[in-house]
Amino acid sequence: MASNHELRSGECINTLAHDYKVPWEKIWNHPNNAELKQKRKDPNVLKAGDTIFIPDKEQKTVSVATGKAHKFVVKGSKTHLRLRIVIDEGPPPEPPPAPPPPSADRRNVSGEDPDPPKGKREDKPRPGIAYVLELGDRVIKGTTDGDGYVNCEIPANAQKGKLVLQPGTPHETEIELNLGHLDPIDEVSGVKQRLRNLCFDCGDDNDEETPDFAAAVRAFQTKHALTATGEVDDETRAELLKAHGN
Repeated sequence: MASNHELRSGECINTLAHDYKVPWEKIWNHPNNAELKQKRKDPNVLKAGDTIFIPDKEQKTVSVATGKAHKFVVKGSKTHLRLRIVIDEGPPPEPPPAPPPPSADRRNVSGEDPDPPKGKREDKPRPGIAYVLELGDRVIKGTTDGDGYVNCEIPANAQKGKLVLQPGTPHETEIELNLGHLDPIDEVSGVKQRLRNLCFDCGDDNDEETPDFAAAVRAFQTKHALTATGEVDDETRAELLKAHGN
């Protein structure tokens, strides 16, 4: 039966499609969800407390011959995880100090060390990195592609997981995954979550603007050659979306 559903933390369009057995496109494109669609833009980036209309699931009728055995296959809903593994090699080293002038008489000599190079600092993708993705009792093994992406099919209702990079080596790294928990970019919590995913620590993921949050924003702005104000403006949001991917 059609109903309105108030989203809880960790739910997204894919989990709703799985739970209600209704294609996500039919949910997202329903006229009753036009206002939410206009507000959120991206069906995979909703916020706890949003209300979404769930239409009736479609009934499918199949005609078969009587007196024979028939096999029906019900396909489980799937989605894709696409996660890029990169490394930030840090700012370039400062240039060495300028050599002293040849003359000992410095009354008419002036100068200063050159400024260190400025500009956006790009992350470098990590291709060919072995990984193990654990989603409950399901284990997926693979390697990152040429652009550093983990790209695999996962159950649509997956909400928690663990990604282990370079398993069994001295460089083994574990990353906890909260799938479907990403808030919209126009929410403070959504900015914090993206900054955290890019290794800028905000201290928490709530909707409060704290000194730690401002410091993380300044660090991000500095890395991406933006004016380091510590305040989130449209330019910073746009660059954050570009760096994060959504």
